[in-house]
Amino acid sequence: MPTQSAAFGKVAAMAILTFVIAFFALPLHAQNLEPIPALAFTKPFGGANPLPQIITAISSGTNFTFSATATTSTGGSWLTIANSGTNCCTTPNVITVTVKPDVSLAVGTYTGQIAFTTTSHGNLTVPVTLTIAATNSAYFENEPGQLSFTLLTGGTSISPQTFEIANGGTGTLNWTATTSTADGGGWLSLSSSSGAAPSNVTVSVAKGSLPGGGSTAGTFIGQIAFQTAGSSITIPISVTVGSAVFRQVNPISFTMPFGGANPLPQILSLISTGESSGKNVTFDSIVATGKGGAWLTVANSGNGCCTTPETITASVSASSLAAGTYLGTL
Repeated sequence: MPTQSAAFGKVAAMAILTFVIAFFALPLHAQNLEPIPALAFTKPFGGANPLPQIITAISSGTNFTFSATATTSTGGSWLTIANSGTNCCTTPNVITVTVKPDVSLAVGTYTGQIAFTTTSHGNLTVPVTLTIAATNSAYFENEPGQLSFTLLTGGTSISPQTFEIANGGTGTLNWTATTSTADGGGWLSLSSSSGAAPSNVTVSVAKGSLPGGGSTAGTFIGQIAFQTAGSSITIPISVTVGSAVFRQVNPISFTMPFGGANPLPQILSLISTGESSGKNVTFDSIVATGKGGAWLTVANSGNGCCTTPETITASVSASSLAAGTYLGTL
């Protein structure tokens, strides 16, 4: 796996709101691009778009530039990616994959793909599937678009993260889940491989099973694939090990009464593992929400706006939302 630059870092955090509201966010191998598993999204007919999924393009050797494009085979132009274009990016690079189908797109399954091309390092195609679910069926509610874990090189452990599998439709949603990793290592595990929604799932990363037992710097990718009758979703997993990466930020949650005052903002401290030696990370911050509209905002957003150590203020404005649970990502 590649050695990560001290300047490269990323983190994904979930934000959740509950009413009272309660809120809580077949690989093809290429010569020098690490495999990226196929992606799957689910959206209810006429309903909110799913949260974006975040994938990472990584070189298996020295870093190089690549081109990235998203196309669809059926259903119109519902698939887009950030950083698309010719020689747009250099590995390692984070790619945000967004699904925004026409609201009238009929119930069914639609296919697309993300193509990564290089001049001399091979190509990679990542299949993407979109399921438009009938509103009178069981389907996966919005789930995180990525879970990211970080570890100081040679660190002792990685904190697990927990999220809820929810049924956005009717009836019973029985689910199964499988995990995979690009390097074939057994470092990714779930607290349960099956269940019935609503249910909580805890995702754990075994440091000792990472390449080098957690002493090798780099970004290591995996995936959780959830499936139920007529619906499937994927959650990309990223583990970044390095001397200067984000210290891990786990999910945050907000609670507010229906129609009442918004909850107080929460302050996130973004810190580099290399802060003591002066190795900080420059970063951007973006917000995505699915169901409920734009109820989540963050201060200090923009291109290359900040450098660790930095505090980020996450705020919720949701007094008009119906009672329920809503998920977003920072």
